[in-house]
Amino acid sequence: MSAAADPLPPIRPAQSVGALRLLQAFRSDVLGAFGADAYSDLRVSFRRFGRRFIFLSDPEDIHHVLNTHIDRYQANILAERLLEPLTGRGIVLAEGEEWTQLHRRLIPAFQPRHIERLIPSFHATAAHHVASWCASAADGAATERNLLIDFRRLTLDIIARSMLSIEDEATTTQLADFASAAESAGALLRWQDYVALLVWKGIAQPAERQAIGVRWRAWIQGLLDRRPPLDDPDQARDMLDLMRATRDDGSGPPLSREAICDQIGTMLSAGFATTALALYWTVLMLALFPEHQSAVRRELCPGRTAANAGSTMPPPDMQTLRSSPVATAFLYESLRLYPPAYVIVREAKVEDRIGDFRIPRGAAVVVSPWLVHRHSALWSHPHGFDPGRFLQGGRVVPPKAWMPFGTGPRVCIGTAFATMEILVILRCLLERCSISLIGTPPSPIGRVTLLPDSQPLFRLEPL
Repeated sequence: MSAAADPLPPIRPAQSVGALRLLQAFRSDVLGAFGADAYSDLRVSFRRFGRRFIFLSDPEDIHHVLNTHIDRYQANILAERLLEPLTGRGIVLAEGEEWTQLHRRLIPAFQPRHIERLIPSFHATAAHHVASWCASAADGAATERNLLIDFRRLTLDIIARSMLSIEDEATTTQLADFASAAESAGALLRWQDYVALLVWKGIAQPAERQAIGVRWRAWIQGLLDRRPPLDDPDQARDMLDLMRATRDDGSGPPLSREAICDQIGTMLSAGFATTALALYWTVLMLALFPEHQSAVRRELCPGRTAANAGSTMPPPDMQTLRSSPVATAFLYESLRLYPPAYVIVREAKVEDRIGDFRIPRGAAVVVSPWLVHRHSALWSHPHGFDPGRFLQGGRVVPPKAWMPFGTGPRVCIGTAFATMEILVILRCLLERCSISLIGTPPSPIGRVTLLPDSQPLFRLEPL
């Protein structure tokens, strides 16, 4: 596709990023902190506000920081402050041996056999939502939807059912209120956050964040109190039960109530907002590239014809979804260009070196999937959309420079869960509708996650 015909909003980074622009980026759009050199140089280092900032985009450098020498780095103070009210010391913020033990305890809950058991629930929830969107229009007529709002509610319902077995409207609304309040409290930095970043890490959280954390823990503990004891993971009905029943190495004590609250908060944060955004950006690409939309539909909805277009297909099995290279490559390319978790910031606990490159103690080391995925040294036509770059001999082969779920030992534990969920939702949507965009495509902005700067409507045309 020629540059003139490319429907994607252009990326125009500043030639340089001074102190004022960096402050503005922290406040409103972190992508503004990435100057033109960050898209062409594999290492970018500068000093602002008395601190060293280092952007690393070389996969080998990233491997050094996030894998082989992970013990030399710790979570950045801003990440801790924005996430901790809901996630506590969950697996995203845990460090060292605490993280190792948590990871070992949680891995069994995300085994393929457990995720496969959830696919019918994914499908039933998605099919119900898509049917309700289409029912909002007259028979056979197209409907116009704000899919960002729709996907947020859909993915929240999936989390509520598959993780917490919540199906009633009132309790789901309570969960939505917690998620919205936590997002609002962490959406922008407060003055206390600047003090923590630049002067004193120990300054207290803003009162609204503290209050959300207290209310959230009380609510989750109420859910726990209403559940009977459970010791056998095979009897679990949802993720909460799996965490209650899981033991370290098959024996030993269960996770504490506080740890379970932290993990459920972490999964709500990771499994709700980021999944909804991944789905949003992917469907935007479907709308902007209709020829790819048709190819993905043919693969995910085999046998769909005009005669049976009004009926709902049975839920897919996990192997069928895993054996969908066209749809998977399309999803991977969408996540390459628009990774919801677009930045990872680690702080050097000690002085470190990568070859002759020095990383001083206390430096903020920025590993940004957004930058890595759009780097001119790592990709051909880095800002262009091309799912074929992930296909080799009919198989999906992601390169080292693809990392929308992170990389190294701390790669997102829910990667398979999120991927299966998204593919099921796409299948339910594409079997009923042709998708197009009304108006101008939104541009991305970097907050806690990668958000669209506007919310244009999508047209869903019945097939």
